[in-house]
Amino acid sequence: MDKAGEDSDRKEADQTQAENNAKAALEAEKRAREALEFAQKLVASTSLDITQSQKQYHTAKQTQKKLMHEIERTSAHLAKKQETVREGLRRKLEFIEKQKKTSEKERAQSEVVKVLDREKDEGDGITILDNEGDDITFVE
Repeated sequence: MDKAGEDSDRKEADQTQAENNAKAALEAEKRAREALEFAQKLVASTSLDITQSQKQYHTAKQTQKKLMHEIERTSAHLAKKQETVREGLRRKLEFIEKQKKTSEKERAQSEVVKVLDREKDEGDGITILDNEGDDITFVE
């Protein structure tokens, strides 16, 4: 072959190689654009997920805050109610103790009256101890 034919073949091979390189470059650019679009969609989706998660977190935090406030309020109300019940029970116990003392006193007085009546009926003198323990005798 002559030199002109070789140059022509070489130019043709170089041109074919350049076309193949250009096609490969275009294909690589196409894949790069697709990868970029996918990455952008992924970033947008992730950003949306983050925003939704932040909203859910904020809502959960607000709900927890409200619940804690309600728990504290209910706890304070319950403590106040318990104190009211304790005070009522204390007063009732005092009343019962007072009634018990009054009842015991009335019973004792009733017994003294019975003894006095019996002694009176028998005609003997009545002996009663005073507060110091000394005998006091009543005779009719």
